[in-house]
Amino acid sequence: MAAAIALSCAAPVVAQRESVRDLLAKASARGYGAAPVVQMHTVERTAEFYASGRMSYRPDGEPIKLEGVNQVAAAAHRARGAVLCFVPVEYESQLINDRELITEVIETMGASRW
Repeated sequence: MAAAIALSCAAPVVAQRESVRDLLAKASARGYGAAPVVQMHTVERTAEFYASGRMSYRPDGEPIKLEGVNQVAAAAHRARGAVLCFVPVEYESQLINDRELITEVIETMGASRW
């Protein structure tokens, strides 16, 4: 079964506050407003505020940072649908090129994608 992944990438530090809010709004407009938010190869701290209640945390209270496509696919499988994934642009091809995933790029911000 293919898992749907909507990509989001960490924006440059200067634009993070605006970008995360705006990018989550764009994702919501595309039907991902209730989708769990995961992060691959990054931790986007402002997402904790703007995606409150949609993120997963380690037992120590820190956000979970996924380290590979298989972990993102497993998160989508557990969610029984799509997840919204923040990922640095240099790693987005790992998700886009995976044959088991259906991936939609929501937005590109600077050197990063959402």
